[in-house]
Amino acid sequence: MIVAILSAVLTCHAQFRTPDLSSLNDSETVSAFRSHIGFLASSALEGRAAGSDGETEAAAYVRDVLEAYGVEVTSGAEGDLFGIKRENGDTLVSRNVIGVIEGYDKSLRDHYIVIGARLDNIGTRTVNVDGQPVTRTYYGANGNASGLAMMLELARMLKTNSLMLKRSVVFVAFGSSLEAYVGAWYFLNR
Repeated sequence: MIVAILSAVLTCHAQFRTPDLSSLNDSETVSAFRSHIGFLASSALEGRAAGSDGETEAAAYVRDVLEAYGVEVTSGAEGDLFGIKRENGDTLVSRNVIGVIEGYDKSLRDHYIVIGARLDNIGTRTVNVDGQPVTRTYYGANGNASGLAMMLELARMLKTNSLMLKRSVVFVAFGSSLEAYVGAWYFLNR
């Protein structure tokens, strides 16, 4: 009888232990977020200004990750290129990166859910500090490297569970979004 009571008490106590959550910091998703944001907000991309080499490298990164996750990239090797004529007559060339997971339902697969994030960021700007011009780089961890990381990981998770998708899902990394939302406008009007 004492053994039965002791066994019941130990079993009940085991149900109320605080779970060990330390392994959450090492999850695949958290590691992927760190990796994506680490690259997209790195100094090598110099803030990913619209039309810059950094934006081009970020677009290639997004394309490569989507392809690695098994998402069909429909925007070509260099992205979906478009030009923006500036007031001084120059043309800024930017791009969107588009990936698609097709839905399984024949009657709904041509109905799309669009998930997007900004590809570009501010880049560099010269500001006056104590009367002296200083060039600052805006790396953009929150100026949308985090949004791109979220979009990429959502693409991975949805691709893994694509058998549950009736509708097709389109992922778009919008280029030149800080230049009057041109990437989004270009995508919507094509």
